Amino acid sequence: MFVGAVNNLVRSALWKMSEGWTGRRVVVACSGNFTVERIMAARGIREIHGNDVSLYSCALGAHLAGKPFPLRIKEERYSFLEPFVADTEKAVATLMLCTEWFKFADRPGMFYERMDRQYRDDFPNKHEATVERIRKACDDVKLTTFTPADCVDYLRDAPRDAVAISFPPTYKAGYERMYKKLDAVFGWDSPAYTLFDGERFAEFEGILREFKTWVTLTDYPREDLMKHCVGVVQTGLRSRPVYLYASEGPTTVAFPHQKLAQNPYPIAREMIEPPLKLVEISQAVMNQLRSMYLSPKIVPAGAQCNFAVLANGLLIGAIGFSKSNYLGNWCDAYMMTDFCVRPNPHKRLSKLILAAVLSTEVRVALEQAFGMRVKSIGTTAFTDKPVSMKYWGLFELAGRKEGKLNYMSPAGKWTLAEGMEWWMQNHANVLAA
Repeated sequence: MFVGAVNNLVRSALWKMSEGWTGRRVVVACSGNFTVERIMAARGIREIHGNDVSLYSCALGAHLAGKPFPLRIKEERYSFLEPFVADTEKAVATLMLCTEWFKFADRPGMFYERMDRQYRDDFPNKHEATVERIRKACDDVKLTTFTPADCVDYLRDAPRDAVAISFPPTYKAGYERMYKKLDAVFGWDSPAYTLFDGERFAEFEGILREFKTWVTLTDYPREDLMKHCVGVVQTGLRSRPVYLYASEGPTTVAFPHQKLAQNPYPIAREMIEPPLKLVEISQAVMNQLRSMYLSPKIVPAGAQCNFAVLANGLLIGAIGFSKSNYLGNWCDAYMMTDFCVRPNPHKRLSKLILAAVLSTEVRVALEQAFGMRVKSIGTTAFTDKPVSMKYWGLFELAGRKEGKLNYMSPAGKWTLAEGMEWWMQNHANVLAA
C-alpha cells in the first residue's frame, strides 16, 4: 500500500540535493507526512509551500501554515471526540491517534475488541501525549502556504522558478483505501481531485519537467525518465526499489545486504545419531546457513525466532518462525524456512527437521517468544506440483494457489526424542545414491 513514506536513504539524497536551494521557493505537491518540508526547514529554507488532498495531511498542513481546520464528527458513537477536535492542533493529534486506533475498530476477535476498547477508554491520556509530540516535531517547521488541491492542478499554477518536489501515489486510489475509515467518521471540506493512474502520472510528469528544478520518485522504473534518474534505493531484500528522478543532483545508489555471522556448530556429514536438540540462533547465523543451503533465487526474509537443529551435537538443519497475523491468521505460527544440511548420507533428512518442527519443545519455545498459545504451525511450499512430498505425511494441505501450496499441522505432536525415534524407524535407513 502507498503510504507516502520517504525512507531514510531517500531523505539523505534530498538533503544532499537541497544544499544549494537556500533562499529559493520550494513547492511540495503530495506532502504526505511532511517529511520533505521538514528536510527543507532544517536546510534553512524559509519559503515552503505544501499541498495534499488527504484528511490527515490537510489538517497537519493547515496547522503548519497557522490556518484553521474545521473538523466535525459524523458518526454518533464517536461524538465524545468533539472536544478533541476543538482547534487545529487537537484535530491533528486526534487524526494521528485514530489512524492507529481504527486498525482495530469494527473487527471481530478478542484481540481487536480489546485494543479498540483500550484506545477508547484511554483516549484523553493518549491525546495529551500526542499533542506534546506534535508540538516538538513541528516546532521548527512552518509553511508559507498550504493548498488542499489536486497535485497536478497545484503544480500547473505554481511559479516555474520554484523548486518542485512531488512524490505522488504510485497506484490508483491509494489514499482512498488508506483513509476510508477516517473519512467515514470525520466530516471536512475535502478538495476535489482526480484519481492517480498511469495517464494521470504522465500529465503530472509533463508539468513537473517544466520547472527549472524538480524532483520526483516512483517505486517502478520509468523509461521516459531514465536520463533523469539520479538514484535507486532499496531498503530491504524483499522491498521494491525506489527510483529517484530529478533535473539535477548527486547520484545515490543503495541496496540492502544481509548481516552474517559464523555458524558455531560442527556440521553433520555422516550417519545421524540421537539425541535431537533445539538451539536458538541469531538472524545473522541463520542468514549464513541459508546462503549455504538454500537456492540464491529465494529472496530471504527475517524471522522472529530462529533455531538450529542438532543431532548428537552436530548441525543437521535450521528452522525459522514468525507470527502469522500478517498472513490472515490461518495458523498460529508460520514457518518461514526449514532446511537440512548437505551433503549427507540420509536422503530424507528433511523429514527429521520437520519432525523437530512438530515437537513440544518447539511449541513451548514459540509460545514463550510470541506470548500466545501455539496450536498450529503452517508453511508454504512454492511449487506447481499438486503436492509437496517433503511435507506429505506430516502436514495437511490447507490451501492451494497458483505456484504455491499452504500446509498446516497441529503443534506439539511429540517430543524431540519421540520425533527422532519416528524418523529412525521410517526414514533413517534410506540412503542417497
